[in-house]
Amino acid sequence: MAHFKVFVSVCLVTVIAVNSQVTCPDCTDPYDPDTCTDVQYCQDTNHDICELHVHLAEFNRVTYFCSTAHQCTNRESQPCNVSTNEMCTFCCDDLHHCEMQRRNLFSTRFTTPPPTYYTTHHFSNSNNGVLSTQPSVSPSQCIICDTDPCDMSAVPYLDAVQCPHSHPYCSTKIIEDANGRSVHKGCATEDFCRKFWWDLTSQNADCMSTPLQQFQSLDCSFCCQGEGCNRPNRPAHSTLAQM
Repeated sequence: MAHFKVFVSVCLVTVIAVNSQVTCPDCTDPYDPDTCTDVQYCQDTNHDICELHVHLAEFNRVTYFCSTAHQCTNRESQPCNVSTNEMCTFCCDDLHHCEMQRRNLFSTRFTTPPPTYYTTHHFSNSNNGVLSTQPSVSPSQCIICDTDPCDMSAVPYLDAVQCPHSHPYCSTKIIEDANGRSVHKGCATEDFCRKFWWDLTSQNADCMSTPLQQFQSLDCSFCCQGEGCNRPNRPAHSTLAQM
């Protein structure tokens, strides 16, 4: 009888643990919030809430990941200004709450960018430097992290995902400050790559050093083309986008 009671107790604890497991949305297309209908199960028992990041600097790219209420609410409390912020954070505690929150956000505060077929401009040697327009860039298959920032231990095992025509480049954004280094990977538009990669990062000697050194303050964005080209933090030189 004692063994039976122990068995029943173990079963009850297991059922309770499974039933209390937090589930968060997962988006098949990070640039379309309507596709956030898949489910990811939070394995860490410390994770008790879903954290939503809206990446304003990347045309409102959406990512969900498992988090703790303390960390999420601290980030959510930061002002969210669509004109100045690169990213805004929101917290939700179940799939229904997350869905209602997402619908409200994208009907009142944010917009979903329509598919745009960008053209690449460059100076051609054959026309004495006159600006020419090339056909739209073919979308790459890129590494998109399951968490934001990336869990770097998982990056080598991620499969490259096909990017939409509106975001044809692969991107890696590296931020280093007093809290350490954070890395973000995904798909990017030509506008993002032109501003943050071509105009800023490619002219920054600290960002372009090989290998990438540790700095107290660093903000680098790389854009590249080719299957999984953004898997390394510093993409191979031959894959870097030429704007």
